[in-house]
Amino acid sequence: MKRICLIVSLMIVLFGSVLVLDTYHATFTVQAQADPNAQAAQRKTYLPFISLSVPTPTPPSRIKSKSGIHMGNRGKDTDWPLAAFALITGTAAGIWPAATVIQSAQLYNFVRDTASPCRIQSASIRLSNVYTYLTQALKNGTQLVIRITPSPGNFIDYLHPGITHTLLTGETAAGGNYCKPSQPGELSQDDKVHGYRDIGDIVHQEMDLIWHLNDSNRWPQAQIFFEPANEPNNEWYTQIFDKLKEKDPEAKLAPDVDNKAAWIDMDNYFANLYDLAKQVNSDLQVLTPPIGQENWAEHYKLHTCEIYAVFDTSNPVRDQSGYDFMPRTYGQGRFAGFSWHNYWIAGESHEQWGGDVVTTCRYDSKAKPPTDHVYQYFPEWMQSAIAPVNGKPTFITEADLYATCNKPEQPITSKILYPVATQISLQRFFAQEQGARYVIDWLLVQEDDGSYSCFIQDPQSGKDKKDGNYEIAWHEAFQDKLNTYYDWFRFWWLNDE
Repeated sequence: MKRICLIVSLMIVLFGSVLVLDTYHATFTVQAQADPNAQAAQRKTYLPFISLSVPTPTPPSRIKSKSGIHMGNRGKDTDWPLAAFALITGTAAGIWPAATVIQSAQLYNFVRDTASPCRIQSASIRLSNVYTYLTQALKNGTQLVIRITPSPGNFIDYLHPGITHTLLTGETAAGGNYCKPSQPGELSQDDKVHGYRDIGDIVHQEMDLIWHLNDSNRWPQAQIFFEPANEPNNEWYTQIFDKLKEKDPEAKLAPDVDNKAAWIDMDNYFANLYDLAKQVNSDLQVLTPPIGQENWAEHYKLHTCEIYAVFDTSNPVRDQSGYDFMPRTYGQGRFAGFSWHNYWIAGESHEQWGGDVVTTCRYDSKAKPPTDHVYQYFPEWMQSAIAPVNGKPTFITEADLYATCNKPEQPITSKILYPVATQISLQRFFAQEQGARYVIDWLLVQEDDGSYSCFIQDPQSGKDKKDGNYEIAWHEAFQDKLNTYYDWFRFWWLNDE
């Protein structure tokens, strides 16, 4: 055996051979010793010198520390295109989001019982592409917010909104049930679900069934949160009132969003919803609802020290805005975390944190605070309650530049035409935000092809009319028709943490 090894070694020395072995994808190089005839080697056997070179390893999975992306809107049974995940997956080409948001109705199917009140009986996965993506994102550390959709409130005047716009805050459905129509003229099941939902229908059935379905698929529940509604001050009050006024300029909505009664109703609805959630399943993590900005919620109007003084009947309430009438939701430590939305105008005076607005306004009521960070305009007690130092997660679940149809003064008139300016604005705003632990950009995809404009022409008047779908499309990062990301998103996402 020794003689065979000596012969092999001498053959390698004599011919200067190089053997390359590919085992388990590692490359081994075998090379003869440089000088076998040196004097010190006269009675020694020289074995091959083995060096190991390993191929460049796959880059570790990358995840952002703060920035996220809202998954957006899809049509019926239309899954997310696989190409839309390329940059938001933590491979060599992309980065996992720190957090993301998805609407429950787009991720799950629900089947209701046939017996009145026809509560949700079961839940199943609706779209495989996005569910598979979220499964992988969660495994890599992404936080997930599931927004309950639809969530229309539970108003007794759901059929004919008006002066009895009272929000029911218990487990009784405003319309009695969620059943399929049993007689002509009765609302369809879909219209009922989109017309009213009591807190039991949202918690007992939807949230809890989603939790158990996700748990059966081994989703890490500690990373999953629920938003119980979306901008209720806008969707439950302002949008309804606007539709009423289109039909009748003299129409009334009572209470409207400028009245403290509306905020007290919302406070009781969401606080009761949370309390019920903890009774049903103590592991459910429910966030506060994101309230629409600049609509009677914040203490001060953006860029001013003017107070959003809500009304009590017809008289303004001194120094109190909508949030001041939601202490059960924001001030008593009920919720698992906090959520709000934030849109801004491009420019350093809007994107920067801008100091302490409350203190500034306390000493100078005519000051013009140089910031669009909505957290700065919350009541002082509320800032203290939700401050990140308190340990509860804080999310901005929609963040982006204002679309020009909402803010004509927006200097970036198109994110598509001005991608670098958009990138700079996003990076600065996200980096400056100090109130939210996670800031989630609105949005990845929009179900329609969309438009570069926020307006369409009214065929009757010939004038431009704001269109909601077009406004949403203004924000989207991935365009289905082009099957690619817009440059503004590519520039920002790959250069922002």
